[in-house]
Amino acid sequence: MIKISGLSKHYGETLALDKVDLKIMDGECVVLIGPSGCGKSSLLRSINRMIDIDEGEIIVAGKDNKTYPPQELRRKIGYCIQNVGLFPHYTVYENIAVVPRMEKWDETRIKERVEFLMNLTGLPLSYLTKKPHELSGGEAQRVGVCRALAADPDILLMDEPFGAVDPMTRIKIQLAFKNIQKELKKTVVFVTHDVEEAILLADKLVVMQEGKILGYDAPEAFAKHMEEDFVRLFLGEDYPVKLLKRHGIDDYLKQDGDSSVTLHEILGRLLKSETGVVEVTDTQNKIHEIRFEDLTRYLREEERR
Repeated sequence: MIKISGLSKHYGETLALDKVDLKIMDGECVVLIGPSGCGKSSLLRSINRMIDIDEGEIIVAGKDNKTYPPQELRRKIGYCIQNVGLFPHYTVYENIAVVPRMEKWDETRIKERVEFLMNLTGLPLSYLTKKPHELSGGEAQRVGVCRALAADPDILLMDEPFGAVDPMTRIKIQLAFKNIQKELKKTVVFVTHDVEEAILLADKLVVMQEGKILGYDAPEAFAKHMEEDFVRLFLGEDYPVKLLKRHGIDDYLKQDGDSSVTLHEILGRLLKSETGVVEVTDTQNKIHEIRFEDLTRYLREEERR
């Protein structure tokens, strides 16, 4: 668990964080969202002491993070950023192996971990001998995720990690990361300014403005925070519609499955339908009819959970 209490940070005369309190449970993906300068990156970077705070306390795994030597703390916490930061003269394998080698892992264990992560992120093992300049932006970003996870940290910090890739690649990486998190269940703190990315990935959503937290809740439960003018304007009046991208048809049917069809896509089909009905087939090949009111009812049920 990460427990943040009374956190404040100034840059000169500018107050970046204003007495922030936040508790992040083990295995949760908490997404920090807000406009540029709201303090979200400062909050994230204070966890691994990339920046020092002026006031407050951050408890990581039961200990004040100031009691850890900085380099030890940073090796224990995975860190993934927008521009990846791969070492240009290292191969993909060498880039991923950096922290495990610092931790004195034996090479057999490193090789197993590297290959596991490559498979998990959908990268061919043949890429292990490539250099960063031989990778596409999306491939390099996946390698960055592999490197952040290489030493099997309990905590992963991600600062707009997918912001530099094209929209189509970004969607693929987001879905890949969602599957990775589903399997590994790391404690993730993720910074973005993209509302739809936040909705897709977050177990809990944190909306920030001017160094303060205005709302902290599960995405489906955020309707009660929409009374706050800034939250409503930032998330958008169409926030409930955006929520449909978070849920697949398997969620709606309450079945195990791996359907790539989202309820947002079902809504699109309904808008084009002359009958106001869309038929979907479940994992037992049973046909179900979905109407607008079904989607509305589903969202209300999710909000009450």
